[in-house]
Amino acid sequence: MSSPNLELVCWNVHGLNSPAKKKALREFTDTTHPAIFCIQETKLACIDDFTVMQCLGPAYDGFAYLPAIETRGGILVAWNS
Repeated sequence: MSSPNLELVCWNVHGLNSPAKKKALREFTDTTHPAIFCIQETKLACIDDFTVMQCLGPAYDGFAYLPAIETRGGILVAWNS
């Protein structure tokens, strides 16, 4: 069975501090390969290249984020060129 060609995925993760959630995102990304990935409610104040690589893999070479404020919010948008 082939995976669908997804252009955009939005996922409300309710926090990315858990290694299990990072692993679930990575597994989903590895099977679906969306062009753009929007992750809501990251609850992270800072997101760097390493975090994007952990969650989404090396295919995503661009990203932007809005930091969480205390324990609320946070958005990550990543794309592959």
